[in-house]
Amino acid sequence: MKPRDRVDAIFNAPDFDELIHWLRHQPLLVHNEKLNFLMVHAGISPDWDLKTAKSCAAEVEQILQHGDFHYLIENMYSEQPDRWSPDLQGLARHRYIINAFTRMRFCYLDHRFDFACKSPLKDAPAELTPWFNSL
Repeated sequence: MKPRDRVDAIFNAPDFDELIHWLRHQPLLVHNEKLNFLMVHAGISPDWDLKTAKSCAAEVEQILQHGDFHYLIENMYSEQPDRWSPDLQGLARHRYIINAFTRMRFCYLDHRFDFACKSPLKDAPAELTPWFNSL
């Protein structure tokens, strides 16, 4: 089964609305101080500290759960911006946040995201580093 086939199964599911509602209400970041763990789907921007990561996650979660989530979902897939700036605003800011938490694997040394490399760590090009080595 190809990845697209799995996504199509969700889109064609009779309970599609319930599935999307559930997904929109899941956290982008889970942090448990007591158990000393932090969990995300893909990564955390190397330019963020924990406070910034939590704030950015909450910002996008708010839109997905209560805001104009249709607009965000329809426009969130882009590889730009590929570098963090606290001055990012609107859709560009939200794209960066979503890409960090859900798509990031590798970064360049200047912390720009690379979305092309899907290789195992040992086969990645020398100019790329896994996001967690940049923290």
